[in-house]
Amino acid sequence: MKLLYKIVFSVTVFLVVLYYSSFYILPSITIVNNSGAEITQAEIDLPSTHLDFGSIEQGTSNTLHYALTQQRDGVYTYRIDAKDLVVYHGSCG
Repeated sequence: MKLLYKIVFSVTVFLVVLYYSSFYILPSITIVNNSGAEITQAEIDLPSTHLDFGSIEQGTSNTLHYALTQQRDGVYTYRIDAKDLVVYHGSCG
């Protein structure tokens, strides 16, 4: 019975460590709002992925993880809408 508990505990710990380590392995994009205004909507389009950050309060950040492999090459585009009706958009890559 003790052996069964040890196995279950070991597998659980392994899965938890694997889950949290994936955040360090997978690529991510972080948007930090230091603009002085609330961001009402932030979106980034990668060649095969659409990332929607939603609204971001002033002084906070939001991080999204995405798959490293994209099905096609291309540029990424971004659009950030601020509460004061200013829109930032562009592309890169």
